[in-house]
Amino acid sequence: MKLRNIFDRIAERFHYIILISITAALNINSFSGLSEFMTGVTVVYIVIFEFYLFRKRRNTKNLSANVVSMLNMTSQKRLIDFPIPIIVTDNEGSLLWYNDKLLTDVGSEHINRLNSVFDLNSNILTRRETKVYFGNRNFTVYSDCSVLNNREMYVLYFIDNTEYRALQKKYNDNRTVVSVILIDNYDDIFQNMRDNERITASAMIENTLNEWCQSVGGLIKKVEKDRYLFIFRNENLVSFTEKRFPILDTIRKLPMPETSVSPTVSIGIGAQNCNFSQNEELARQALDMALSRGGDQVVVKTENDFEFFGGRTKGMEKRTKVKSRIAATALRDLLKDVDNVLIMGHKYSDFDSLGASVGLSRIAVAAGKKTGIIFDEKTSLAMPLYERLMKNQSIAERFVDAEKALIMAGPKCLVIVVDTHRAGYSIMPSVLEYAGKIMVVDHHRKSADYIENADFFYHEPYASSASEMVAEIMQYMNISRMPQIEAEAVLSGIYLDTKSFTLRTNPHTFEASSFLRRAGADTVNVKQLFQIDMQTYMCRAEMIKNASVYKKIIAVSVWNGDSFPYVRMAAAQAADELLNIENVLASFTLFRDKDGVVNISGRSFGAINVQLILEKLKGGGHQTMAGAQLSGVTVDKAKDQLISAINAYLSENPYDSEIAVNSVQG
Repeated sequence: MKLRNIFDRIAERFHYIILISITAALNINSFSGLSEFMTGVTVVYIVIFEFYLFRKRRNTKNLSANVVSMLNMTSQKRLIDFPIPIIVTDNEGSLLWYNDKLLTDVGSEHINRLNSVFDLNSNILTRRETKVYFGNRNFTVYSDCSVLNNREMYVLYFIDNTEYRALQKKYNDNRTVVSVILIDNYDDIFQNMRDNERITASAMIENTLNEWCQSVGGLIKKVEKDRYLFIFRNENLVSFTEKRFPILDTIRKLPMPETSVSPTVSIGIGAQNCNFSQNEELARQALDMALSRGGDQVVVKTENDFEFFGGRTKGMEKRTKVKSRIAATALRDLLKDVDNVLIMGHKYSDFDSLGASVGLSRIAVAAGKKTGIIFDEKTSLAMPLYERLMKNQSIAERFVDAEKALIMAGPKCLVIVVDTHRAGYSIMPSVLEYAGKIMVVDHHRKSADYIENADFFYHEPYASSASEMVAEIMQYMNISRMPQIEAEAVLSGIYLDTKSFTLRTNPHTFEASSFLRRAGADTVNVKQLFQIDMQTYMCRAEMIKNASVYKKIIAVSVWNGDSFPYVRMAAAQAADELLNIENVLASFTLFRDKDGVVNISGRSFGAINVQLILEKLKGGGHQTMAGAQLSGVTVDKAKDQLISAINAYLSENPYDSEIAVNSVQG
């Protein structure tokens, strides 16, 4: 509503009080002449103002009469008796006319609120459709504009949707949701228990799940020793998500015998508007996603995307040789049907990405296929390895640029994406559109935007590195003879991601490393690949020096200097080094690259999940190693967003905060 109208309304109510107060004050004054003069002025003002109000009311009345006079008697009767509320207003939001139905449906007590509704919905007149609420009723307002005496007039039709909205809410609340519950570490829980302890622990877990399900009137059915089917209403799903599924913490904190590990569960939920069988299939997909991200979490498959809850504890080691053997068989079959093989890692490729690519290229060459490794030397962090590989003529010929890669791509080409499972993170996503076959080899925790059309998806989140996975495939494909530099390339990938065999190692890691050593890899040569120049060393030292500790357990450092070729490597190494500070359980380093993008590297020992923190910034990775990139922001702004993400993570995950505090105090 215009400011003039607001002033008019105020003036109508208060001008008498103001003028009478002035007159009274002047009458007290000893100068009677002045008092008589001001009294006269006041009287004249009142007369003039009353005349103004009279003209204004008459104009409004005439305008309303003109609106009605546009209609013949039949039309007037139809508008007055129209079965829905109608309002006529001008472009200033002044209420000119309304029918009796408005009083019935909206209520007389809300008529005076109509002007305020127009104020709050200033575009209600120009929009074709607007939602308006009066008390506990809601309306959809449709507007129609016409011009009368060079003045815009609007007819507003109020459609009462209260019953429809209530019915819609009731339908959504009662919609059936299907979920699958899996005890992640069932065998680990019971393997060292006595019979009586096993019975007690099993009953404790089942009773906890049953109580949780019965609290919402759901139906739970045990389908396997470690798997349950849970059906409940969508109304309860809203409550679960708001509370972030406290059942995860409840199960994890169950008292187990000292010889056992704490139980964890993973839950997959299908929440789309479809039938039971389809929702069950979606629930299974969601459960697979939860397990591929390390377990101990809930994944909800909605109509648009996946939603993740939990996933804070370190995943239990569940690796076997079965997956590697199946992957080797699948790769062998895929190679039979193609002529060309293209291999590519992720953007800003590191030693793991390049080393795994070289290992896979050895398999493809051994199969007699024309092989190309897509590599971007302008952005790679593994240039020492690349330069050493280029000294071998036969290996150097495998590296191809974008133009040659597109020539090789086609129906008879197999594209292998390694060390990432997200098309947008690969070096050349466009080549996937032309591939006849696609294979993915990755060890990062699965994200919602994974490559769905892959012919074979070899994903092992418990592996230390993609290079370890490739080394196992090489063993099953009997690739025992290779140039020394190739074996060292694959070993360098393992060396990088395990931080010199100190993090994320398992028996398979050392078996793969032994295989590469037998193939000729020299650990001294591998160690030398990680030597850095003085500029990188000084940058790393400066970032460590400038670090600050947030909440006594999280180190954060910002590099404000100029970008240089190895600043990304320096930041990653600085994040690793910051974990050596006493009581620091997680670390983050930030820097701006030459393209103006702020990069964040996150590291932890596992008590704090850096992946969940950086996923809030559209990043990803592992529980102990993750990264993110932010465009269009300054480094300081990116740091503020990181701090907000850390605060959100700690507030959403009090269990992690408790572990962190206990770790520091201990």
